Amino acid sequence: MLFSEPDAGSDVGALRTSARREGDHYVVRGQKIWTSLADRAQLGVLVARTDSSVPKHEGLSQFLVDMASPGITIRPIVDMTGESGEYNEVFFDDVIVPADRLLGKEGEGWKISMQQLQTERVALSRPGAIWGSGPSARDLIDGLIAAGRIAEPLLRDEAARIYIEGEILRLLALRSLSDRMNAKEAGPEGAVRKLIAAPHGQKLLDLAKRSQGVSGLVRDRNVLPMTPGERGPFSNWDHAFWWSPAVTLGVGTQEILKNVVAERVLGLPREGDPTRKLPWTEVLAARAK
Repeated sequence: MLFSEPDAGSDVGALRTSARREGDHYVVRGQKIWTSLADRAQLGVLVARTDSSVPKHEGLSQFLVDMASPGITIRPIVDMTGESGEYNEVFFDDVIVPADRLLGKEGEGWKISMQQLQTERVALSRPGAIWGSGPSARDLIDGLIAAGRIAEPLLRDEAARIYIEGEILRLLALRSLSDRMNAKEAGPEGAVRKLIAAPHGQKLLDLAKRSQGVSGLVRDRNVLPMTPGERGPFSNWDHAFWWSPAVTLGVGTQEILKNVVAERVLGLPREGDPTRKLPWTEVLAARAK
């Protein structure tokens, strides 16, 4: 999902990547950043600006892009996990995208993007510590019991609170499954769930590491077992712990999610944005000054 840019991380509407229509195709030029698995993906969903004469949210469109297209350069971003790269920079240098790869209509990019993000937030809010994947609170409890650490009263109380959060997320995931089976679109509840799930995963992994004492500081010396099962790339406590700071940033920061809840659930006034109704060309001209 080719959304974020160096100058438009949390404000997708301020992106600068352009898609210019030329006959039966578009010419795309710009840069994206923090794109998960771009180095392995065959297809990408790109948000680009097709009209600069209208306000920033109205001039966006979405495209389905072949990631092997000439002009696309992908550079991995090295992170502190030491594992294979998750994030990438993606550069578009006059990339040709056929016109029939436009998703929806021109100008519908913002609407479609918000629907996709809400759906993604639901998918990434399962009980696993890292965006629905990796160890869960149940794995933590099983590991603490197996390691003999659950007998410590304060640790046990903290683990119990994390376990309860994990069960709430598990039940919310079942509710989302029921909604999907009944053809209900994901709404602002996706933001609510991720507000809970992201810090939950960080607390879970923090306790897992602290419970191991000095051994937790040494790579591959975990004394806390992890039960077998599908964990994806986060199959050990070390990798999951190092990765955990990212979960409150990706797919909408906690601050962005709070805005969504405040405006769409609680009905509070929108956050002020003086550029919201200005033509994008005027916004760029003001920034240039």
